Amino acid sequence: MNGICRDMYTPTVKEQEYVAGLELFLGVSHEDILTPEAIIEQLPKFAPDFLKHLQNLETQKILDVGSGNGNKAIYLARKLRENFPQLQIIIDSLEPKLEQQKKLFQNYRSTSFLGQVFAQTLASASLSTSYDLVIVLHSLYEFPRGTDEEILSLERLQEIMAPHGCCVIATEHPDGDFQKMKRELYPKFGKKSPLSLSLIVANLEKAQISYQIGDIIDYNSPLNHLLELSDNEIGKQLAFLFSDSLEDDPLKNEQYTIVGQWVRHNHRVEDELVYLHTPDVLVWIYPR
Repeated sequence: MNGICRDMYTPTVKEQEYVAGLELFLGVSHEDILTPEAIIEQLPKFAPDFLKHLQNLETQKILDVGSGNGNKAIYLARKLRENFPQLQIIIDSLEPKLEQQKKLFQNYRSTSFLGQVFAQTLASASLSTSYDLVIVLHSLYEFPRGTDEEILSLERLQEIMAPHGCCVIATEHPDGDFQKMKRELYPKFGKKSPLSLSLIVANLEKAQISYQIGDIIDYNSPLNHLLELSDNEIGKQLAFLFSDSLEDDPLKNEQYTIVGQWVRHNHRVEDELVYLHTPDVLVWIYPR
């Protein structure tokens, strides 16, 4: 097992609460499967040159930015191996949160994919190699931003790609309920505007980074397990949606309640399923 390179900072976010809510959401939404499946499905359409290159590649290096528990990258690597059995896949991970690092090492134990783990951000990590594939799967939300809404260090994604490589970002679709909730509640909580597809695109165009917007990943997040809880408890389970930096403070108690009330008033019902509509979208980035 490779060592961990660490940043010297102490996050103020309640990481155990963040991870507990996120892990519960991932378990019921199956996002850890649906997002990698979508990447594999969209590769021929949005990264045909990269896909062709994989046919003759023996070792593939993947960088997982904001890797969380690592499950998405592990599932993606396994699917790639199914299609390209000759590939030796090594996954380097950027994950500053200690609680997430614990989950990551647990999940990688049964695989041969684990490379270097950096307990750092993309801005600060010293990356001495280039990567065939860079994945940023729902991890741009906590990237630092400048005063002009610039997503800092976004241009590094293109810099660390190999000439034949590509990068894929997964983010919430603007028509989804999570984005709707954030647009309504972020201003009430004194937060900056939430990360959005339009903000990502504006930053890519400003930096003259070549990209394409991929196809929608359409799915719903079940809520049956949450609506039995109080409004406050529902809000705490979804607190990870309101972390917009590594150093921000947790929501206040009354804010948790507001989140729970929003969910209770805006959920959808179909047959016996209670849910929020939470589609995602992929953004494909290409080398210079």
